[in-house]
Amino acid sequence: MANALKKAKESSILSVRRAPCGAFPLTLADCGQRLRIVRLLGGRTFQCRMASIGLCPGQRIEVSTNNGKTQGPRIVTTDAGRFALGCGMCQKILVAPWDNQDTTKSTTKPKS
Repeated sequence: MANALKKAKESSILSVRRAPCGAFPLTLADCGQRLRIVRLLGGRTFQCRMASIGLCPGQRIEVSTNNGKTQGPRIVTTDAGRFALGCGMCQKILVAPWDNQDTTKSTTKPKS
């Protein structure tokens, strides 16, 4: 019974259940997809490591390379640079599609 519970905790099924609506693990992202980090599921050490390289909830990222598989490293591009993340790290990063509406400036007509 303890082994079954341990395997369930390690599976991504529990991670997706704790995810906000529309969020999914970074391992499922396609190459070239623009995303926004929603939540980091790891512990304190993992969250500090991600914060030290600038990957925090709310950060916009783009998947540069994913090798066409759900397993393996991902190369992620941000404003700060490019980072290689392993499969285990990508499982702990929940992302959602990048909403372009929050980046567009309001268009007001100039007074004539």
